[in-house]
Amino acid sequence: MIIEGSSIAVKYCVIIKTLLVLSGTTPTVQNVTIYDTEIEAKASVTIQNCIGRNTVLPAVDIDVDNGMTVTGQYNCFQDAAKSGSGTYTDTGTLWSTDPLMTDPGSDDFTLQSGSPCINRGAHVGLFVNFLGLPVPIGHQPDIGAYEHKNGGRIF
Repeated sequence: MIIEGSSIAVKYCVIIKTLLVLSGTTPTVQNVTIYDTEIEAKASVTIQNCIGRNTVLPAVDIDVDNGMTVTGQYNCFQDAAKSGSGTYTDTGTLWSTDPLMTDPGSDDFTLQSGSPCINRGAHVGLFVNFLGLPVPIGHQPDIGAYEHKNGGRIF
């Protein structure tokens, strides 16, 4: 999947089993669940409130091209490694942390009760998710594409 253009924003979606190429001018990725997918940053990118988990490749690689900067904020990467000659800066990311998705092998990427991603995201100006449901449900937005509520799932 190639995301290219000026000020492109990818919000509240699940990206599965592909290569995600981010290029163009300052793309933003917010509240996305990225599963079995490598990220290649050919532009300076902001990645906020995202889950990265990879069961196929050795790690969820974030390959940053020379001269580019990836700014990570409040993500959860179970298996992650930065590669490439660009720069990766970070605030508040949960590294080497299982996001406790319900059943990703069966394409259920919602969060289990007790997930470290619940109420751990940053406010990024989004007030409804892709289903029109309110965000956040708790005090803070959740990390990933789905909000979790009181032991039940919102999807």
